[in-house]
Amino acid sequence: MKMNKTFSLDIELIRQLRSKKWNQSEEVCKALRVHLNPDREHDLLSQVDTRTLAINLKNRDDMDKTLRHLIDMWIRGE
Repeated sequence: MKMNKTFSLDIELIRQLRSKKWNQSEEVCKALRVHLNPDREHDLLSQVDTRTLAINLKNRDDMDKTLRHLIDMWIRGE
């Protein structure tokens, strides 16, 4: 069931939402669900492909050199 509610949002958030082609209400609902239930954060990760996760992990400042090298090799298919 859905209900229309009025909320005050930062103007920059409004601009970003309006620039997207997807369902704005659905995006706000997803963001609120994650915010209200942090255990669901893994749902977001499951939507990202493994290669993209590996690239982002490799580029973190706190990444161990050895692990960074192994991830880099995996990304390049070595």
